[in-house]
Amino acid sequence: MALWFRAAERIDVAAGGVVPGEPDVEPRPDPGTDPADAAELAAGWLAWWQGLIGLPPRSLPVDQDRRTAWLALSPPDYAGLAAWPALRRAVTGRWRQAHDWHAARKRVVLPVRDEQVRPAGADRYLVPERLYDGPGWPGLLRGLLIPRA
Repeated sequence: MALWFRAAERIDVAAGGVVPGEPDVEPRPDPGTDPADAAELAAGWLAWWQGLIGLPPRSLPVDQDRRTAWLALSPPDYAGLAAWPALRRAVTGRWRQAHDWHAARKRVVLPVRDEQVRPAGADRYLVPERLYDGPGWPGLLRGLLIPRA
């Protein structure tokens, strides 16, 4: 859902590393934040995204420290966003809208306009939806799963 907020609020964060290309969110809602907050929104969103990427998958058992980290980056409080009040207000105020979009998708791949699979830790990858749904996905998957000699 962080990608939805990036798209909805027009948060300008350059792709690279674990940051994918522009979110592919249609229809894209009108932003609800002040353009004067652009720098804070970008810094906060990047920290939020990096925090989310660094967490273990929710399907795996997690210790109390990791559970606390998940909760800090999740609704309703988003304590992990306290340093970026404009972003925190946007996220808490529009959580239902983002949740409804995400629930309607029921996908586990990234809705981004990107053509790059990005490593996100040991044996974890960020996969753009366009690649996953495309004809080249089996070959890309083999390349990720089969170690190169």
